[in-house]
Amino acid sequence: MKDLIINGLIYAKYEIDGDTIYIKMIIQVIPESSVASENALIYIIQLIENTIFNKACYLNI
Repeated sequence: MKDLIINGLIYAKYEIDGDTIYIKMIIQVIPESSVASENALIYIIQLIENTIFNKACYLNI
């Protein structure tokens, strides 16, 4: 499991399995919009990992 850390804060925990990302959002990047925040975090992770995810699932941790 990896952490998405921005400015010392953990925004998400995630795992990658092929073209699937399993993600748990810790901090919203867009206030009052959890869906937009999750999409933004997935986009950021795609840029960092240099890959494209075809499926996103949620971690229940």
